[in-house]
Amino acid sequence: MELGTVWFPINESKTDAQNVYSFLENVSSNFRQLFNSETSNYLEVIGEESMLFENAYWDAEQQLKINLSVFEESNGDYRFGASENLYFYYRYFFPHPYFSLSRILKNIGFTGSSLRLKANLLNALWNEIVSVVSNSKVIDFLDKTIVKLVLKFLNYLNSIFDSLKIAFPGLDLLKELKEYIENTIE
Repeated sequence: MELGTVWFPINESKTDAQNVYSFLENVSSNFRQLFNSETSNYLEVIGEESMLFENAYWDAEQQLKINLSVFEESNGDYRFGASENLYFYYRYFFPHPYFSLSRILKNIGFTGSSLRLKANLLNALWNEIVSVVSNSKVIDFLDKTIVKLVLKFLNYLNSIFDSLKIAFPGLDLLKELKEYIENTIE
């Protein structure tokens, strides 16, 4: 398994909502690159905690999938299905009857040029890591240069998670694991 080079792809033929939704569908597999034994020595670094970390990650991944399953695509936008178990969460935070993902994304600055700027920066920060580990193909969490780049990347990922967790509460669990990684490698 090689490290991917794009965390947040922007497909110009898709709507902003579709691009964000696609990012969220893939964020857990992208996140896995930070601790997968084929691409990283992170689990070795944390030792005995590795099994707990992997189990917590699996839980976070499942919760995000559940949160994403609430949405139904309609004409390039997403609305939530009233039959889903998160209906009351969304009605509490988004009481407007015409709730849509596009409307929320616009309110939190995840549309147009702002979305592209955020995606480009996240991808550029990730590519800094990939370029440094290109020879070994493994993120070495014992290498201070790599750790510094990973922390910079995770710091920016944090701001993206903070904004998007408004619409996708399942991101909180991934954010907590991201913070766990930060605290164990500093």
